[in-house]
Amino acid sequence: DTPRWKNSYAGLVVGLSFLSYLWVVLFAQWIWDDPDYVWRNPVLIEEGGLGKIWLDTSATPQYYPVVHSSFWLEYQLVDPEVDYSVDLDATLFHFNNVLIFAITALLFWKVLIRLRIPGALVAVLLFAVHPVNVESVAWVTERKNMLSGMFALLTVLAFLRFLHIGGEDDDGKPKDKPTAEALNWRAMGWGFAFWGLGLLSKSVIAFVPPALFLVVWWKRPKDLFRSEVLVALLLLLIPGVAAGLHTAWLEKHQVGAGDVFFPEYDHFGDRLMLAGTVVWVYLKHVLLPIEQMFFYPKWDPEMSSWWQWLLLLGAIALPLTLLWKSKQWGRGPLVAVLIFGGALFPVMGFTNVYPMRFS
Repeated sequence: DTPRWKNSYAGLVVGLSFLSYLWVVLFAQWIWDDPDYVWRNPVLIEEGGLGKIWLDTSATPQYYPVVHSSFWLEYQLVDPEVDYSVDLDATLFHFNNVLIFAITALLFWKVLIRLRIPGALVAVLLFAVHPVNVESVAWVTERKNMLSGMFALLTVLAFLRFLHIGGEDDDGKPKDKPTAEALNWRAMGWGFAFWGLGLLSKSVIAFVPPALFLVVWWKRPKDLFRSEVLVALLLLLIPGVAAGLHTAWLEKHQVGAGDVFFPEYDHFGDRLMLAGTVVWVYLKHVLLPIEQMFFYPKWDPEMSSWWQWLLLLGAIALPLTLLWKSKQWGRGPLVAVLIFGGALFPVMGFTNVYPMRFS
């Protein structure tokens, strides 16, 4: 593709992203817990609030300082005469959510191009209109999903440049030899900065370093034996694990995801069975995006239910089958399935999170 055509495609991606959420911007409203996080959050308007956002983990409902800093900046653009306790126009906040989503879609497209994924443009256009994204884009409080996703993809792009994956001389096929070019540490330096911003937006992106490990195993397996590559992955993994553990602690002790809400899942076998069901339910919502809602009826895992065991066994058998066929089909399908499952781990039920109180 020529740069001119790529610019046209980029305009199409951005235009479709905004068109998908035009109604959200034109009729901007606050919903659910937006007042607690944004509209009536005193930290965003009081003197010294920006410092509290960063230095006091209990000053906001969840410690995601990059997210609340973005809300703080938006408040500086609002009419100071507005009575925040009565009303606050949500248009700017919703517009910025959609803008971040459009940028994320472009980054997703660039990642797919670098990995030489066939049909990259079709995939990103489907991403721009997919209903599964509505909750994150149209709900101001979920800015944490938008920012963490954007910074995660920037980190991925930086890492791909670090290893020269998808460069001008790369045909996209897996290589049996290590990268001949010097590793691009300048790009990786930006990657570490983006990674920090992403984790301070939402720690759920902690699955990205293992995902990058899988991408290297797929595209450049010999590079996994290079100490520089392992160091770069560890420098992403360690803060990711630390941020994830910190969030899990806050969810339990500050947000309210205590075990008292989950007496029906006291046994590990129940949670294991639940995890098998989760994989297939989320896959269904990707392939058949209907009847979606935030609070689904709770499942009732029964260890004596044979069909629930089949779902779990199927979730285990799929990657094993793809591993067995990897010499014939390549590692790409296996890597895709493993990344999908890894991204779902925080919601599989092994760790309590507050939404499980309802769903």
